[in-house]
Amino acid sequence: MMREMRPGDIAPIAEMARRIWEMDAYADIGRESSFLYVKGLYDRGTFGWVCERDGKVLGCVIGRICNTISFPSDIMSTIRTVLSIRKRKGYRDMVDDERTIDRTDRELYSGCGKGFDGELVLLIVSEEARGMGLGRLLFEKAADEFRSRGAEEIFLYTDDDCDFGFYDRMGAKRLNEKSVRLSNEDLLMMLYSFSL
Repeated sequence: MMREMRPGDIAPIAEMARRIWEMDAYADIGRESSFLYVKGLYDRGTFGWVCERDGKVLGCVIGRICNTISFPSDIMSTIRTVLSIRKRKGYRDMVDDERTIDRTDRELYSGCGKGFDGELVLLIVSEEARGMGLGRLLFEKAADEFRSRGAEEIFLYTDDDCDFGFYDRMGAKRLNEKSVRLSNEDLLMMLYSFSL
C-alpha cells in the first residue's frame, strides 16, 4: 500500500537508512545520526510517500519543489537529539562528513549552470523489498507529484554507495560528479537531472 508520509515514519525510515548506508560507522551515534539525516530530509520536502505492507514501511520517496519554503516539523526534537550526542564518539566525524557532503552538493549544483523545478530529496527501499518494483513505483509516484505541481525538470543527488544505475534505467541524465573523502570511505557523488 502507498500512502502519504507522516512524521511517525521518520524513525523506521531512519533505521532503514542506518542499515543500508552503514551509519553505525559513526561509532555510538549511528541511530541518532540517521534520525537527524532523515528528519532533515523530511523537513526539506514538499511531499513524501511511503510504501508499506502489514504496517511496516518498505520504502520512501521525498520530493521538494524548489520555489517553496519548508519549516522543521519539530525543531525541539532535533535540538534535543543534537545536544544528546554532541560529546559522544563519532559526532565530529558526522559533522565533518555533513559539511563535506553539503559543500560537494553545492559544487555539483553550481557546476550544472542551470536551475531546476524540483529535487528528489530521498528515495530508499528496504533490503527485504528490493527487486519488488517499489523503487520504480516510488519514483513514478514522485514524478507524478512533481508534474501535478508544475515541475518540468528535477534533480537529485546520489553516490556510488547507492544503486545509481537505477536512475540511469529510469531515464535520468548524469550532469556532474565529484570524488570526495569522508571519515570512513571515498565516494563518487553525482547530480542527475530528470525531465518530466
